[in-house]
Amino acid sequence: MAGWLADRILDWAESRPAIRDYYAVGTGQWRPLPYVVNVLTHSRERYRRSLRYYADYPELQ
Repeated sequence: MAGWLADRILDWAESRPAIRDYYAVGTGQWRPLPYVVNVLTHSRERYRRSLRYYADYPELQ
């Protein structure tokens, strides 16, 4: 994506908290994926810990 277009989209979203705070443009709300399809880690425990952390601190999503 061109930088000027990304800047324009971000400027637009910044003034709309309902859009900005709940999902990235075009992705929808965050939903945890099952461990078997994750690409973040090979450790089941580490993945579970990350999901709990995101649930406790939703502002990180």
